[in-house]
Amino acid sequence: MEPELLSKKDAAQALAGMSTRELDRYVRRGAITPRMLGSRVVFTRDEVRRFATELPTWEPK
Repeated sequence: MEPELLSKKDAAQALAGMSTRELDRYVRRGAITPRMLGSRVVFTRDEVRRFATELPTWEPK
């Protein structure tokens, strides 16, 4: 069974291995919303999926 909550590091890794710094930039822009678990920043698996599916598509020229 996959965990429902991902750490910032695991969420960034799930998003094509982006850096946690880049993930922080998306959080500041409001593109992806973390949750708090005590003092830990976590991301729901559904939120990571939502963010990924809303990324723009790439059209080769």
